Amino acid sequence: MSRREDRECKIAEWLEHLQNWRASGEALSAYARSHGVEPWSMYYWRNVLRREGHWPQEPGEAGRQQRSAVAPDSARAPMRFARVTFEEASGSSSITVRIMLENGRRVEIELEDTQRLREVLSALESAA
Repeated sequence: MSRREDRECKIAEWLEHLQNWRASGEALSAYARSHGVEPWSMYYWRNVLRREGHWPQEPGEAGRQQRSAVAPDSARAPMRFARVTFEEASGSSSITVRIMLENGRRVEIELEDTQRLREVLSALESAA
């Protein structure tokens, strides 16, 4: 197994732990102990995955987000949207949109114009 594959396996393993922890409603340290994991490892990997964009900030952290309306035992996190403004850029032929979901998955879409972006956002909003 290459170093990259090993790293991807570790990321997948820790994302699974973190998703299961979040769904459990337990304190992170209590979840870690009950699953045979050192609490410091959970905290370490949560921070690493946040820095790399695989794991979002927790609600209420850094005073930037409000608490989630979803019950703690729910496995599904609420969908959130950010306010977006559109400005036509001169000389630019495409728009790249990067979306990161609560479960750590990311998608990157390259669009030809802002109308396509409006269509994508409209589709996402109707799915919410």
